[in-house]
Amino acid sequence: MIAGDIVAADFMQSDGSIKRRPAILLRAMPLYNDWLICGISGSLNLEIQGFDILLLKGSNDFETSGLDYSGLIRLGFLSTISKERIIGVLGNVSPETYSLLINRLINHLKPKP
Repeated sequence: MIAGDIVAADFMQSDGSIKRRPAILLRAMPLYNDWLICGISGSLNLEIQGFDILLLKGSNDFETSGLDYSGLIRLGFLSTISKERIIGVLGNVSPETYSLLINRLINHLKPKP
């Protein structure tokens, strides 16, 4: 598994239940090799334009994603999970899309003057 891979992972939901959903690996975290991940939703209407990224059927990233439906990479849906909660790799996104995700996250986290 490497950053930019799309995986199936078990996410903790707000009610405490566990739900299996796709996510993109953003970065392995220090020491324990947990992963910072970003959830992928099938609810395209949740898109925050200029922040989230759509993986639409027919796009290059969709073709390599391993998803069977158009998805929305929700950059506000972040979690850190142990590698044991990652079920397997489904596919990946291009290096350009991965860089765009990271840059959008960095820009959002930077303090505003």
